Amino acid sequence: MSRFRWRPTREGFLWVVCACIMLAAGLIKTINLLILIGYLMFGLVGLNAWLAWRSAHRVSVARAIAIPGFAGREAVRAAIVTNDADKGASITILETSAIHSAEVFVPALLPNETRRISTTIHPQVRGRYATSPISIIAGYPFGLIEYILPAEPSVTLTVLPAIGLVHSGKLRRWLIRTGAGDNHIRRPLRRQSNQGADVRGVRAYRPGDSPRDIHWRTTARRNELMVREYDSTEPLDVLMVVEVWVPPAPTAADIERAEAALSLAASVFWSWCHSEEQPEATLVLAGSKIWRSGRASDGFGLEALGLLADAPLSNATHLLPLDALRRRSNRCARLLITSNPSTTLAMELNSATGVPFVCVGPASPMAWYEPPVSGNAGTKH
Repeated sequence: MSRFRWRPTREGFLWVVCACIMLAAGLIKTINLLILIGYLMFGLVGLNAWLAWRSAHRVSVARAIAIPGFAGREAVRAAIVTNDADKGASITILETSAIHSAEVFVPALLPNETRRISTTIHPQVRGRYATSPISIIAGYPFGLIEYILPAEPSVTLTVLPAIGLVHSGKLRRWLIRTGAGDNHIRRPLRRQSNQGADVRGVRAYRPGDSPRDIHWRTTARRNELMVREYDSTEPLDVLMVVEVWVPPAPTAADIERAEAALSLAASVFWSWCHSEEQPEATLVLAGSKIWRSGRASDGFGLEALGLLADAPLSNATHLLPLDALRRRSNRCARLLITSNPSTTLAMELNSATGVPFVCVGPASPMAWYEPPVSGNAGTKH
């Protein structure tokens, strides 16, 4: 962590210039009043520096837990600020990185008060970025000179690939139709019965819901489509292999296609992690032995998608952790998401595991997916 430093403000610089003019004029003309005014002006700068130092050292700062954000969407940076002294303080908190600059003014922090401060940033490019240390900036009370005190060490800011809109119901029916796995999941799962005991309740219709689940009596009464919700559904696990391929001398179009494949993979995996059934989800990055597997949830989804935050673009994508590919349940959708239009990896996966993988890329026809655009990203169930 870097040491503290002083920084004159623009007003402080002009103040010192005026003080120098006053002092020089007084010495040249032998006017004691101007000399006195010049010394007083310099004295105020010194007093400001001392008071700013005291104000900064009264306060402590701790980072709040940072949640990885998605490219193209708002992310929150937060910190906990505590005034440890018995006098008030007004400070500014600053954090920067290659993709953001967050500066928050914290006014009138009362003695022994703890306050949570936050600001939003708008990262546009996936990756991992080192932040600066969180710095406390104090210019109390005149703002002529600022004292900058590093309070928290630097950390890594994780930005995940941009995500689009996934229609989960359409996606799962498409996977079953295409046989994205073994023979146990080539047809839709039938519920054990349609008795009232299996029905949890009714809810508003969502795009992708089966017409067979529409509850017509409630629909007629409310004048809007309502569907049944069931308690007993067998979860469908997912095994996703992501191939971020580019040729040896990639063009801008090759790189754009690879980034689109990453967005597609992140969107599908994130939608799976929003499933109420909480199935098992596995994410494998082709070209490495890195993979993540666990029970689908928001927390696990963010952790697993961290693999894609800094996934390299490469033409060497055939190294795979075979153990991660074999230990899956019978009801498991197996997907290969690739940016390589002529990939042979799907056949290699089939040969290695004995079950087929459905291959899909950014150029594939997908009625269940809408690519990310500014201000319109998320998951639709």
